[in-house]
Amino acid sequence: MVEEQVARIRGYLLLTAGAFLSIPGVALAADEGGTQLEEIVVTATKRAVNIEKVPLAVSVVSADLLQQLKISDPSDLNFVAPGLQKQQQSSLLGAANFFIRGVGTATFGGGVEPSVSTVIDDVVMGRSEMGVVQLFDLDRIEVLRGPQGTLFGMNSSAGLIHIVTTEPKINQLETVGHISYGHVDDATSGNDFLGQASVNIPLSGTSAMRVSAFAMQTDGPVKNISNPGENLGVTETGLRIKYLWKPTDNWKILLAADYASEHGAYNSFYTRRYDAPGGFAEAQDALVGIKASSDNAVIASNAATFGEFNVGGAQANINYTFADGSSITNIVSARAYNNHSAFDADELPVSFFDTVVPVFNDSQVTEELRFTSRTDSKFIYQAGLYYMHLKSVEHTILCGNLEPVLAPPPPGNCFLGSDYLIRNERDNKAVFGQGTYSITSAARLTAGGRYTVAKLEDHSIQTLGHAIAALNPVGSADVDVTDHNFSYRISGEYDLAPNVMSYVTYTRGFKASGIAQNANYAVGPETSFDYEVGIKSTLFDRRLIFNVGLYRETFDGYQATSFKRTGNVALYQLNNAGTLRAQGVEADLMAIPLSGLRLDSGFAFNDAKYKGDYAVACYPLEVVGTAGNNVCLPDGSTNVSGNQLALAPRFTATLAANYERSLNASLRGIVSVNYYYRSSFSYDPSLDPQMRVGGLSVVGASIGIEPEDARWRVSAFVRNLFNQHYPSQVRPDALAGASGDNLKGGNYWQALDASAFRSIGLALDYRF
Repeated sequence: MVEEQVARIRGYLLLTAGAFLSIPGVALAADEGGTQLEEIVVTATKRAVNIEKVPLAVSVVSADLLQQLKISDPSDLNFVAPGLQKQQQSSLLGAANFFIRGVGTATFGGGVEPSVSTVIDDVVMGRSEMGVVQLFDLDRIEVLRGPQGTLFGMNSSAGLIHIVTTEPKINQLETVGHISYGHVDDATSGNDFLGQASVNIPLSGTSAMRVSAFAMQTDGPVKNISNPGENLGVTETGLRIKYLWKPTDNWKILLAADYASEHGAYNSFYTRRYDAPGGFAEAQDALVGIKASSDNAVIASNAATFGEFNVGGAQANINYTFADGSSITNIVSARAYNNHSAFDADELPVSFFDTVVPVFNDSQVTEELRFTSRTDSKFIYQAGLYYMHLKSVEHTILCGNLEPVLAPPPPGNCFLGSDYLIRNERDNKAVFGQGTYSITSAARLTAGGRYTVAKLEDHSIQTLGHAIAALNPVGSADVDVTDHNFSYRISGEYDLAPNVMSYVTYTRGFKASGIAQNANYAVGPETSFDYEVGIKSTLFDRRLIFNVGLYRETFDGYQATSFKRTGNVALYQLNNAGTLRAQGVEADLMAIPLSGLRLDSGFAFNDAKYKGDYAVACYPLEVVGTAGNNVCLPDGSTNVSGNQLALAPRFTATLAANYERSLNASLRGIVSVNYYYRSSFSYDPSLDPQMRVGGLSVVGASIGIEPEDARWRVSAFVRNLFNQHYPSQVRPDALAGASGDNLKGGNYWQALDASAFRSIGLALDYRF
């Protein structure tokens, strides 16, 4: 009977798989016979639970899928999780600013929390740059959409990304490795090398150690024609050590430490995307043969660009399980990040504004104590205490000669600049709990809450440095703010059938107050409200998993750089800018339509708008008006209410297909194809045409062979097959006002990383 049902739907699956394109919510795995989808266990609720029983919008990406798609950097996760977008941060090496459903952090600096949190092995990263890790030796990655503060706390008002690394395995000696080489079809015709290795060492009958290391080297995708020998690539190495000890059946002690170091200018530069016709930048670029465009991967910087960062930490997870199955868990951690870089702000062959030298030092300590009840009763629950102390120090030197507009300044000086030091510290204390009551065998009700006290202190000093004129006001200031908040989640679940669950969820999220650095004042907290309803289903003897969810969420007091009006005065600075509203549908499909063929697919539609009086700066040559939206008003602002959110494509979709077939008695062949699509979107809330990027389709593929025991695999791969050049960020040239180019249409930069170019290579994977 089951085989007949599978045959009837097989054709339907093949026709519709492309429409439900990457699998938010599940990761694909097959049993030994390749005919069933395995159970996927996640910790999205801080319990190990089958993902089909979790009443949340959650995507899971398995280590196998990351290997199949040749993804090793967190910034590429948008290719496997529809609804997730990234924005590059040039001054924070290695860091990517994530947006979920179009909502993320719309300003940068230590004074503002991220809206999308990064969590590594149950430890929340206080800043996005502290979560810079290579994706190797992982168990899975969980992407949770919507507010997650009830259980995970700060930095998760829009969602979070949880990276779960592989634990040591007792009584098992294992070696796992990956080596790949790719040729990148970019401006430098560069090379991409990656080596990863892990060894699991049993130390006794109750303990084991796992050591993982990696090294990567990527030539820069951008070429500096003013200094052709300059290396704009990156080299990164790292090490992770984990120790597991289970002295009895009740105790589990897991210790971990990791460290990574990167050197190179990889994401510290931008290329010219658009130059104002007849303007200063266009003339300087023309002198060296540069034509600004979306395909431009050449710069002509006369100042050196370099960068380096170090990140690492340690943690201890101690768990004791009582005789009745309840448990108590303590997680303590410490982590640090430091970054030193320099880049040419104008990236022109003249000394207009050559000096930007930021230095960042972040450190954090966290402590979480949690009690989890037994699971074999009608009411199950967990409760805990949480503490984080986060310290961020930023020292930045800005200096510009404004040549050739002005004559060269006296030696040792520049005309316009600033030297500022900002130190801020956060203390986050919370008590939380969540419980689920089984009303009947098919109906359950869950409720949880978190009470948070968040304190932020900021001290800043602004001086001239070596400048003759100040870029920012000179002086010092001390600002502190304390928030008290209660966030919560309520959800109901009902089993429509043994493997079909329906759910409805309401969540209130919270993001603590921030401080506008360089302006020295506090902005209020940001709150989010999320409604979700969905169905999760496992059908046809586990050959098909189909999940679909509808959501509607609003953000009040959204923290962003925007216009703040006081009487007749309007200033462009960090504010509680207004209200956002996002609503849409997310559908997930995973299937084995025939033996050996596996499909992961997902689709998201997101209608996300600015609401209320949400004003941003006018863009160059915007139509002038005295009232209404999307016109430049007399105070220099434009109201963007009704516009689609920045970094929020209306449609995103992904597909990963993997087919395996025996070639002979000892070998089998593997063919994989992946596809990513997103519709057009803007990097700015306004209708500025230069900030908008078109729709994107990216295709990748690989073909390989492996023995039947899968101990090794050799494959050839291509990423970005059709060489689609797309930016990871677009932004206006902040110097266009000083050069007068804003009067002619403005200048715009773009960031291009290696994924924006075709890469063809070979890979070897092994496991012994």
